[in-house]
This record gives sequence, C-alpha cells and structure tokens, in this order.
Amino acid sequence: MNSTALTRAAFLFVASFFPVLANAQAYSGPNCLGPFCVDRKLSLEALAQELGGPPSRGSIYGYRTQDGRAFLIVAEGYICLRDFAKWGTWREKDERLTTQNLYGWKTPEGIGLGSSEEDVVKAYGKPSGEENLESQDSDALLGEKEMIYKGRLSEIVRAARFRIRHAKVSWIELENDAFQGPDCLGASCAAGFSSRGLFKQLGPPARPTSGNKPAYCYKSQGGTAFLRIELGHEAPAESDGLFLSDFPNCMHSPVKTATSDLQTWKTPEGIGLGSTEEDVLKAYGKPSREAKTTAHESLAGRLDMGYRGADPKPQIADKGFVYGPRELEVVEFGIRNGKVSYILLSDSE
Repeated sequence: MNSTALTRAAFLFVASFFPVLANAQAYSGPNCLGPFCVDRKLSLEALAQELGGPPSRGSIYGYRTQDGRAFLIVAEGYICLRDFAKWGTWREKDERLTTQNLYGWKTPEGIGLGSSEEDVVKAYGKPSGEENLESQDSDALLGEKEMIYKGRLSEIVRAARFRIRHAKVSWIELENDAFQGPDCLGASCAAGFSSRGLFKQLGPPARPTSGNKPAYCYKSQGGTAFLRIELGHEAPAESDGLFLSDFPNCMHSPVKTATSDLQTWKTPEGIGLGSTEEDVLKAYGKPSREAKTTAHESLAGRLDMGYRGADPKPQIADKGFVYGPRELEVVEFGIRNGKVSYILLSDSE
C-alpha cells in the first residue's frame, strides 16, 4: 500500500517537485474525470452507486475493472484513476469489482489513461509543477514524473495530477478542495516522503542532531542557504518538516554540504529564498494568519536551531505568512525587509 493516494484523499502531503515557475492563482487543469467534477457537487454515496455500491467499510472506496486494466480510488472530493493494481485501498479485499469501463473514463478534453504527455500539455498548458518519481518507486509503476495543475477556480483551490510512464498517462487525480499553500519545496515534500529520496538529491547526511526532535542538516556550497530536515518517528525515518533558510538553522550540530544547490530550491509556484512578499501573495493569496516571528505562534520560533546564549542570533524575519493548518499541512514563509528569508513546510503545528 502506497500512502500517496490515501494521504491525498485525506489532504496530506505527497511527493517531490522540481519547480516550474507559474502563477498558481488560476486553475488550468481538467474540471471532470468521468462523472466526477471539481466544480460540481457529487456525493461519495451517489458516485459509489454508479460504480456498483460502496465497499463494506471505510470512507475511502476502491474499485477495479473485471479485466484488470483500471483501478479507482474515490473519497469525498477526491478521485484517483490508475492502470495498475498496486497501492490501492488499505486492504485489497475491500475493493469492489465494477462494471463501469474505468479505462475509458476521460476528461472533457479527451485525456485518459494511455494519453500522451504531449496531449496533456496541449490540453492544459504548462503545469504549475513537476514531480520526479524515479527515486520513489523501485517497481517503476509510477513512471518517470508527475505533472501537477493547481490553482483557484470559483475561489477554491483545485488540483489535478497526471503521472507519466513511458510518455503515457498511467495515473490521474482530481481534488476539488486542495491545500492553499505549496505542497513541496525543491527536491521534496515535507511529509510522508522517505528520507532516502532526499539523500539521493542532497548526498549522504551527517549524523542527526540530538534532542527530542532529531534532524538532518545541510548547507549550500557557498553557505548562503541552509536546510533542516525534521524527522518523524517512523522506521525507516521519514521527514515531517523541511526548513530552508538564509541563516544557519543547526548551530553546534553536524552539517553536511549539499550536492544540490539549496539556493535554487523553490516551491512548484516558483517561490524561494529572496522572493518578494508580493510574489508570495500572488502565488498563494492572503495567508491564513500573519505571525510575528518573535511570538510563540511563529512556527520558526518552535524549531530548536541550536543557538546558545553567547551565539549572535540573526534577524530571522520581520513577520511570517502562515498557510494552514489544513488537516496536517501547514506552511510558513518568513519575510524580512520584504523578501523571503525562510520557508517551513510541516505536517503539524
């Protein structure tokens, strides 16, 4: 079971994006896939009846065609169609056979399983972000990359994702009420992503910091950007937070020089260190709240960056723009003198 579909169904983080500069305010992806549309109300129960009835348990429903060519996950406000069986619902026996021709489901623009990557771009334009999948899937079922279209439609953030295997669509997701802030930063997302994928991009880490919240620490070759990877309690360890800053964030701890240029890390919407306050607001709209970085509610202030009494402490920011929490998703941009000084992606407050 891959957690990606279920966590997205629950509106949690996923996967890793290589940034593509785009304005995220306008949604350009498909409105519908089969009977499901992001701009119309269709209850989970009604959709389940069309597919052959709900499974026996749970609020996330799984279906498969009798010929085994297509597999579907549906949840309230979410749908995921794929052409392989792996990574369905929690238990395979909870999935139901359906008489619907799921493989034939298309978007209004004619995009479905087996469509070409070129057709996707022709239908929806340049995606707002692209995800590198090759480091995530040893079975190569996911394909080489994922194309994401995310933005506002009728004042609600919508999202569509197409996974590409051998230049053909193997996976389609639609989400009708997506997280307002960015899902990802640079080479990875904050939560639910194996540390191995991060290490492949950054190089082997030094030993983690000590304390209640261990972290792996990196810096750019020029010492102008610093990355702190907060670790959860899973085994193997997964990151549950990424903290990128233009000031040191792992004082008196082992720090490794990254093979990836941290200064160029950005969100899928092109926001990185040094971006302007106006760029952040243009990309994500009004934040959920604005935090004084000296106040306890500032997320950055909750990180133990290792500063001791005698250490000169940097001015980390004048204020923080907080997006979320949404389920477990929360993002904060630190703003100093009108520009981004840090970006924090976390799966919890």
